[in-house]
Parts: sequence; C-alpha cells; structure tokens
Amino acid sequence: MRRLLAVLAALVLAGCGLKILEGPEAVSPPDGATLSCTPPSFGQVRFSWTEWGGPYTLIIMDSSGAPVAAVDTQTASAQVSLECGKSYTWRVTTRGGAGRSSPTYRFSIAPPPDGTVQLISPEDNAQIECMGPDQGTVQFDWADVQGATGYTVEVRRQSDGALVTSRQVPSSQVQLEVPCRPELGMTYRWRVAAQVPGGTAWSPEWTFSMTLEQLFLVSPQDGAQVAVTPDNCNGVNTVTFSWTGVRDATAYTLTVWRSGVLAASTVTNQNTTSAQLSWTATSCGTYTWQVSATRSGSRPPVQSAVWSFTTVPAGSVLRR
Repeated sequence: MRRLLAVLAALVLAGCGLKILEGPEAVSPPDGATLSCTPPSFGQVRFSWTEWGGPYTLIIMDSSGAPVAAVDTQTASAQVSLECGKSYTWRVTTRGGAGRSSPTYRFSIAPPPDGTVQLISPEDNAQIECMGPDQGTVQFDWADVQGATGYTVEVRRQSDGALVTSRQVPSSQVQLEVPCRPELGMTYRWRVAAQVPGGTAWSPEWTFSMTLEQLFLVSPQDGAQVAVTPDNCNGVNTVTFSWTGVRDATAYTLTVWRSGVLAASTVTNQNTTSAQLSWTATSCGTYTWQVSATRSGSRPPVQSAVWSFTTVPAGSVLRR
C-alpha cells in the first residue's frame, strides 16, 4: 500500500510539472561552472549539496573519469584542494540506509593568472631524508616572480590541513624545520605566495613526505650513567631504552652487551620504539647497546650506531 501511494504521489507531482528528487542535488559548484584560480581560494573548491540523510561520500574525477579524490563527510558539504587549469566531474552518494547518488556534475577551474609562483623544490610527492631524530630540515625553492616584494611560504599537514609553519622571506628560497616522525607516515603540503603590485599571487600546492633510512638511538644517551636499584648493581638490573622509528620497519631488535658478552636482547613490533630490558649482574659496569630494524620486502635491515652506558647504584648518578 505504501509503495502504491508513493507511485501515485510521484505521478501527481510529475503531472503538476514538479521535479522528483532521487538523491542529493548540487548546490555548489553548479553543473558547467568555471571557477577562478585566484586568492584566497586558489584551487580550494567548496562542494555543497541538498540534504539527503547522510553520511555522504563525495567523489571527484578528472576529465577522463579517473578518481581524483573521495571524501567521507557527515554534513552536506566538503572542501577539496584541486589543481587549476583542469576540468572535473563530481557526484555525491549517501551511505546511510538505502544509498542514493546525485547526478554527475561538471565544472572547471581556470588557469592561474600571470605572475603565479612556480615551485621548484622539493618536487611534488618528494621523499625527504631526515638528518636525525626530529631533524626535518627542508630546503624550499621557487622561481623568482617579477615585481615581487616578498614571499610567504606555508606548510600544512596533509592529513588535516593544520598549519605547521609559515614564514615571510624576501627571496625565492628558504630553509625550514618540519616535524620528522616517519613512523607516523607524516606527509605535508606546501605553497608560496608572492606579494606583487595589486595583491598576492599563490602557487599550486605540492606535497612531500619525511623518510628516515637511518635508525637513531635516543635513550640512554651515549656515555650516560644509569641508576639501577640493587646495591652495587648486584642483582636484577632493569633499564629502559628508546630509539627513532624507521617508516617501513616490520620489527626492531634491541641488543645489550657487557665486555662483548650478550647481556640481554628483545624483539619489538613495528610500532614500538622503546623497550625495558632486565638482566642479572654481580657488579656495576659499562654496557654497549644497539638496535636494528627489519624492513618490509627485500630491503636490507638498518642498524643504529653503538652507544654505551654505565650502571650505578640508585642515588649515585653524577649530575653533568
């Protein structure tokens, strides 16, 4: 009976010349729109559609139909950064209950205006080697813009768009520090604005990721004194160790020696970059330790440097 009533209602509406909605419909950008590529949007496109009992999945494709982005959202809107000077199609699908899809809409983004900054380095999708724990030094470079009085470099996290650093500089290059935590898979996007007569011209956005091919020890520091509980270190000695992660590691092996003899060893999983080891000793002494990372595929393992520490009774650590 309900289905019959719905069919009758649809026929009545159609007879009255009213449009029958079968799913979400575009609000912005409308079908056939051409968007500008100027500040402050500069490739940032805000999509919105009619409410249809979300949640929703926004799908954006290039002119060939290849997917460019897919965004899940609880609300009837989303913002996506796209490349200027290209044509796109988009549609929205509901994910709650009986899924419904909108029609497919077309739009284009005009090419950037003359004077737009052309990025040089790091190249788009570059992998940048960290120099040490949290030492993510990145050299940014771009082409000079005629008439520019200065530039603004902006770096954001790719995952959530949060601003990492922003710097105003007079010339077309700058060296900046960005957080280096490869085990978290941190990827960044960056762009540059040129202050030119009449306003500001932004570059497109490029992305880069921080990688770490080396493994660095963190604690206990090389040459440190480490307090252990037993008097004169006679008994079970327990020490906590930590190191930096390697992005494609599958496991870490921590090994501790005393006078070249194995004192203790353990294997941790790919997400664990610290471990507590215990061994039995009859006296205080100097130990060496090292960590090696097993990596995925056929890539060879990575080994850290060898550091040393000396155990002392609790309460007798020398302050330096």
